[in-house]
Amino acid sequence: MSSVPSGAIGPRDNNNNNDLLPRHSLVQPPNVEIDYQKFESEYLVHAISIDRTKVSKATKILRGFTLEERGIQDVVLDETDPEKRKRLVLLKRESFAAKAVADFLPEDVRKRLEDEVGISLVSGDGKNDEENEGVVKEHRITLDYKYHTAEYVLKQLLPDGMETPSAFEQVGHVAHVNLREEFLPYKYTIAKVIADKNSRIRTVVNKVGAIDSMFRVPNWELLYGDADLKATVKQHGYSFEVDFGKVYWNSRLETEHKRLVDVEFKRGEVIVDAMAGVGPFVVPAVKTKGCRVYASDLNPDCFEMMQKNVKLNKIEDSVKLYNMDARAFIKSLLEPAAGKSSDDAPEEMWARELSAYEQELKKFREKIKANEKGNEEDEKETEDNNTKKKSEKKRKRLEETSVPKPNWSTMTAREEAKNTSVPPSGATFDHIVMNLPATAVEFLDCLKHSFDRKTWENRKLPTVHAYAFRPPGHTDRDVISRAEGHLGCPIKNAKVFEVRDVAPNKAMVCVSFQITEEQAFGSSPS
Repeated sequence: MSSVPSGAIGPRDNNNNNDLLPRHSLVQPPNVEIDYQKFESEYLVHAISIDRTKVSKATKILRGFTLEERGIQDVVLDETDPEKRKRLVLLKRESFAAKAVADFLPEDVRKRLEDEVGISLVSGDGKNDEENEGVVKEHRITLDYKYHTAEYVLKQLLPDGMETPSAFEQVGHVAHVNLREEFLPYKYTIAKVIADKNSRIRTVVNKVGAIDSMFRVPNWELLYGDADLKATVKQHGYSFEVDFGKVYWNSRLETEHKRLVDVEFKRGEVIVDAMAGVGPFVVPAVKTKGCRVYASDLNPDCFEMMQKNVKLNKIEDSVKLYNMDARAFIKSLLEPAAGKSSDDAPEEMWARELSAYEQELKKFREKIKANEKGNEEDEKETEDNNTKKKSEKKRKRLEETSVPKPNWSTMTAREEAKNTSVPPSGATFDHIVMNLPATAVEFLDCLKHSFDRKTWENRKLPTVHAYAFRPPGHTDRDVISRAEGHLGCPIKNAKVFEVRDVAPNKAMVCVSFQITEEQAFGSSPS
């Protein structure tokens, strides 16, 4: 695992300019008192008392006529039955407006109840009702604060005619909102309602102002709960540790993370993630496609959490991590492997390591097979399936300890072995990911004429995936033109994929294109 390289961190290295860091307001918010009695109400419905053994058939016949309201069961215990055998099947509210249930239920439904279930509807008079079946009773339903949705509660609490801002994004136990100015006088009430209505939320923060920090981390104001912004979230089925106050994380990008890995990456490819964050592309690329990844982020907190997430998801052997500026990171990888033979280029070294491993593994398996051959007949007679599985697991563990797999993340050329915090020169790879839509295309200039022709001879040049914003009134062609301006070369066969809307008529997009020889090398070989 790489350590933090000296001089590569950026603004926190011998620089106390706090304007480059997010400015949070995490003081304890005031308590908000809600008049819960305001939300208490009740209403009556008709209910049919039925033996519990007949409820399933009866409710099928009554489908479309039973109570269908969020959070309220349409079958409840009949409390008047001392033996607790009867259930009340609740009918829709409209049934109570009818003079009798017979006027609410069509004749064919009543006939089916009688013929198929043996229930004839009778009005309850309180006399021996518990002995009769099919008795129609009144049932009282009580609603309170817990029953109502956040949208309904806020509609009652905010001024008449005001929109209800119940939308939020959740990261672990933290909910974050982006409240418009008209909602700010009611921000603490809004936050409390959001927390009350979502049991997993214990902290609510509001985004304040524009994202102007060096590491693109929003400024947060605490509106509810405690100031703990550390969370563990699940994405693609994998776990990620996130400190929401120090790094950028957007759960709405999960679909895009999955798309790029599933659609664009092929099994076993090598990926360069130059703006890797806490690893949302890194982890699934390794876990689902068996890729190897060079990953870097300028934010030291992202780097630290990416280290944790790589370890948390047990992919240490397949990832090299760095804490560098994206431009310097990519340039380092593209430097020619000066002073060493082509055999010392990273991919050639890895191919030799794998070949040697496979040869050793083959020899070891042949040796084990020879040793076991004499006992083969005895094993056939005595081993059951469970014993065979245990033996196979034992052989596998013996293989792993006797012939350990090579570790790509710690593999370095001889002259680089003392400084694993520097990316290896002469690296080759299949994809470059630049996931910082506000500025990613500005980093494309580091690719122009930066490839070493000898290193990339007979190799396919990589595909770039650069994220950007498409402002209102702009087209995909405009986004490509902007990328061309920063790259300094025409871009051929670019694909623009719309990721998500971030504002009215403004979208986040991904521009993908394969590097051409003109972009990579410039002039033709002499």
